[in-house]
Amino acid sequence: MDAGKRVSAVTLAHPNMGLKRWSISGVIFSIIFWVTIGWMTVQWLGAAGILKNEENTGPTTAQALKAYAYIQQISRAQARYPDRIKQVLGQPQFARFMAHLWITPDHRGNQVKLDLIPQKIALAMDYNQTLDGFFFVDIHHRFNGRGKKSNIDIQQEWAVAALPGKMPSSGFPCFLADESGNVYVKFFTARPITFPAVPLKQGWQNISSPKKLKTLLKSGR
Repeated sequence: MDAGKRVSAVTLAHPNMGLKRWSISGVIFSIIFWVTIGWMTVQWLGAAGILKNEENTGPTTAQALKAYAYIQQISRAQARYPDRIKQVLGQPQFARFMAHLWITPDHRGNQVKLDLIPQKIALAMDYNQTLDGFFFVDIHHRFNGRGKKSNIDIQQEWAVAALPGKMPSSGFPCFLADESGNVYVKFFTARPITFPAVPLKQGWQNISSPKKLKTLLKSGR
């Protein structure tokens, strides 16, 4: 009788012990999971320029004017790239990646230095790696007014955007250049993640001079 009671007690103890172990491991897993989710969310908000903090004031007017000059330089380099790359690849095309305007690979993967843009522009490719407050984004597909996506055909077209490394809540200009030779600007409160096939039809303005850009910056739109 006593032995039977002892066996029952041991049998009943196992589920409780297992439940205790599961609860501790579950709590630890939950903590790790939600900390990871929180960290990823903060990173995403920072990348999008949505997260606001005391330092998140955005580029200055002078920096915006420099970004405009840099993206004009990229545009001029793209106009020259087809003739230069024809000597390397045997056929003309635009640069698929902006960095190729600085150094481009040949058929064998060897690096060919073109120096159509300086290294400082070519390497400003991330919101944590900016040039005078802006970084540059290679655009590989664009969207029409109905949201339909079309891929960039580097035989005929190209597109590059210049975006602020820090996006103030009041909004700041983002720049877009393409094969037309024009530079467009539009004000955003968060960095855009899609870009239009026809900028003028989707609220972007053609900026033909630094003077026009200054006027827009003063008006804030």
